Amino acid sequence: MTSNNSMKVKIFVLVILYVYGEIGFSELYDIIKEKTDITKGGLYHHLEQMSKEGLISCRKAVFFSEGHKRKCKLTEKGLKELQEIKKMVDKLDKS
Repeated sequence: MTSNNSMKVKIFVLVILYVYGEIGFSELYDIIKEKTDITKGGLYHHLEQMSKEGLISCRKAVFFSEGHKRKCKLTEKGLKELQEIKKMVDKLDKS
């Protein structure tokens, strides 16, 4: 995946978590795969990297009928990153 696509996925993840709050991996993947060609493994890698950067936090939630489910949410640092991206887009829009 190119760095351009990588940034695209990162922005999608940040926006989706901002809109939905905490969301499961499968739901997140279903939304993102509509707009990108990312695989489940690719998304998992992105989430791991974003978690290491402190942009998101992920945890294992237990559901009795479904087993474990990975849930992710935006952190304060992730929200700030998203706000910075929005500022850059707004500047581009004005030029």
